[in-house]
Amino acid sequence: MKCWQSVLIIFVMLITANFANGEEWEAVFRPSESPSKVILPGEIFDGVIQLWPYVGSDDDAKKFLQLENHDFLGLFYIVSVDEIRQSENNAEVLELIVTAILKKNFSPTQFYIWNWENKNIPLKIKDLIIGKTEEVPPREYVILEQKVTSPFSLSFWPSIFVGSVAIVLLIFIAQRRMVSREKRKLEIKHRREVLKQLRQFRAVTRPGFESLYNQKEQLQRYIVGDGDFDQLIKKIAIIRYQKDWSKKDLNELRVLASKAEANLKRMYGI
Repeated sequence: MKCWQSVLIIFVMLITANFANGEEWEAVFRPSESPSKVILPGEIFDGVIQLWPYVGSDDDAKKFLQLENHDFLGLFYIVSVDEIRQSENNAEVLELIVTAILKKNFSPTQFYIWNWENKNIPLKIKDLIIGKTEEVPPREYVILEQKVTSPFSLSFWPSIFVGSVAIVLLIFIAQRRMVSREKRKLEIKHRREVLKQLRQFRAVTRPGFESLYNQKEQLQRYIVGDGDFDQLIKKIAIIRYQKDWSKKDLNELRVLASKAEANLKRMYGI
């Protein structure tokens, strides 16, 4: 007898489960916060979808993770399904904790149809306060009349003239500086050559004066109009072919060379 009672109880439980699975589901979608804050289109918020009567397994419940990154009712976008759990108040109520985005303004109606797998689930939206975005009124632009000055008007030419003169002056000053710099370089080079040639006047013997005479053309480039130098060259030219030079001739050459060197130093300030 007890065996038949056990079989009967199991049979009744199976029938009850099948009946429950065959029932139509209902659902509610609401914000997690209570009371709800105003949500504007495009804003993200936390929500909960409550579904009942649900007596499926945990594996069946995990199918609701497919809601992630999908449109929901054409009104929301489910960013993520953060948790799937049974309601603390009713074991037949399944709760989906979601992060959602409000896609657009709408006025909640009595219910919506949520198409899930092969079921059409009636769903109500509760406690959702939707704020309307303010429309920006069209701006009025006032165009002020402005006087346009032609670049070829009479008042424009003085500016062009002044600017042109300034540019010419700048170019002239730059060129003068470049010329002055080059001239300075030539003077420095010239002075070095003169200092080099001064060493030729230190001759005190016949070979030294003959060497000085052999470089007379090079020296004459730096010495112009110096009578002492000219006398020195002429004196060397007269006696250079003599077999012997007397002491008088050498002393006379030394005096002329000393005077020419002094004149050269005075001329170039060295």
